Amino acid sequence: EFPGHSREVLLLSPSLAVQGKGGAHSFEAMIKCPRGILYLFHGCGRYAASFFYSPQGRKMVEMATEMGIGIVAFTKSEELGCWNWANDGDTVKKLAKKFISSRLSKACAGPNGSDAVYPPMYAFGASSGGSFVGM
Repeated sequence: EFPGHSREVLLLSPSLAVQGKGGAHSFEAMIKCPRGILYLFHGCGRYAASFFYSPQGRKMVEMATEMGIGIVAFTKSEELGCWNWANDGDTVKKLAKKFISSRLSKACAGPNGSDAVYPPMYAFGASSGGSFVGM
């Protein structure tokens, strides 16, 4: 359904627990809706997993997940290719919308299933990925 981007889309959802005490009462709650979403776009000749094994990528992913930010990383189907807005922009927008509707709408829904309040979205790209997100 999404040509050119079907090879790999990685998702890392943070798992946040909140604990508190108020007088004689205490509580613990799991937060399902991330505090933000970080879309990652690799550089030429790389792929989504590069962000999870390179020292710089691991540090970035670690910092984001510690802050409760979910990670979405894309890989082009031709790994050695470079991101190009004219060729990839519409497909990436469709993928992002599909991700929001399938993953965030339920996790971020208000009380009793009311309309979702979506977290802020961020993007980072290396090399051609950086040029791509700057468009």
